[in-house]
Amino acid sequence: MPNPALPSRSACALVRAHFGLTQAELARWLGVSAGMVAHLETGRKPLSLALARRLRPLELLLPPAAGGLGPEPPPPPDPLDLTTPAPAALPPAPPLEAAPLRARLRRVRYLAGKARFELEGRQMLAGQAARRAWGLGVLAALLAPEPGTGPVPAPLAPDPALRPAEDARWLARLRADTAPPPLTPTRRALLALRLHLLLEEAAALEALLAAPGSADAT
Repeated sequence: MPNPALPSRSACALVRAHFGLTQAELARWLGVSAGMVAHLETGRKPLSLALARRLRPLELLLPPAAGGLGPEPPPPPDPLDLTTPAPAALPPAPPLEAAPLRARLRRVRYLAGKARFELEGRQMLAGQAARRAWGLGVLAALLAPEPGTGPVPAPLAPDPALRPAEDARWLARLRADTAPPPLTPTRRALLALRLHLLLEEAAALEALLAAPGSADAT
């Protein structure tokens, strides 16, 4: 079984490892190809005098243990050290721009007012529709009682003002003109949720404008 290849101790390899460079990056410094650096590191090609002169400034920055005059590198992190390093202090956040916040607040307040108006208006129409549906039920019991629902109230039964045929057509027209409820439970829930979220956003925007970092708070 062949022995695994040992890491190269060539000057190019030492410089690359010390500074954390790739072969392509060192090649750009030397003015050669990355393949040429690979050959230099493995010893397949010798380091020319011109390349040695170009590499020399980087070699001098190696630590003394590697024959240079540069500083020692920082120690590598201990893989068994599980302590969490202290977080670096964050720079202070820039102040918030008040103008876009105020513009958004105006828009949100407008939308909240619109949603409230629609919700209250539809609730009122729903109340009117419910009252009309109830009224239709009462009128139907008088003018077109269903079989088995009982007799017409005694005080109204002999009333000569009642005209059964015409009254039945009038009742049918009322039923045809009665629209379905304008606010279903699902629609009401969605409108109420939209209004709630808009009011929450408005409160959050007001808090941002009043925060110490905002231009409005100065």
